[in-house]
Amino acid sequence: MRLAAREEGPIFWFAGYGRSTADDGLHDEAHAGEGPGVEPVGDGSARGVDEPLVLDKPAGARRTEGMSSRILMLVGPEYEDLEVWYPKLRLEEAGFEVKLAGLGEAEYRGKHGYPCKVDGRIADFPAAALAGIIAPGGWAPDKIRRDPDALQRVREVDAAGKMVATICHGPWVLISAGIVRGRRLTSTVGIRDDVVNAGAEWVDAPSVIDGNLVSARVPKDLPAFGRAMLEVLAKQR
Repeated sequence: MRLAAREEGPIFWFAGYGRSTADDGLHDEAHAGEGPGVEPVGDGSARGVDEPLVLDKPAGARRTEGMSSRILMLVGPEYEDLEVWYPKLRLEEAGFEVKLAGLGEAEYRGKHGYPCKVDGRIADFPAAALAGIIAPGGWAPDKIRRDPDALQRVREVDAAGKMVATICHGPWVLISAGIVRGRRLTSTVGIRDDVVNAGAEWVDAPSVIDGNLVSARVPKDLPAFGRAMLEVLAKQR
């Protein structure tokens, strides 16, 4: 993984993301042909998803007093590195506490080799104490979707109307949890048929908000994903 960042005042640029392996198969194919798009923002205007994100005060929509601050990030073997760490750091910047939860191991390696020490098992974090849950992509969702505790936690958070966010292959977890029927969401194009066959409407957009459900396509859409999560979390105050 190659990640370069340049900071100029409050404007942050992320560029140079690439894959270091040649066996990504479906994942690489899924990223092909998905060029820059335009994503609606809260004031009704539009922003090109490749434009720099300019933050107001230091973090845009921030957590307020009395609002649950804990977000649970589902992590497993061969998680997609950027899809875990970008949202984690973005939400922490906005004042949220992001806990990394796995399937029992103490640490996982991302698809591109980045280590991730977890804070506990998914079962250790009750839904009542969460403001939301995130299912990132990579190959980890194929393992996480088989874990009963993970599926139960996703169902509980969704039933409470709290944020459920997902990107790339992450919707596999939501599909197995049975919460996507009748919903609008996006994903990597490689699992579009899975999403549709589960009864959802698949949308080709950088990020999609449907009530408490936030979804995004691929790593280059992470800025739009971050803005969408903060928009939904702000409404939960």
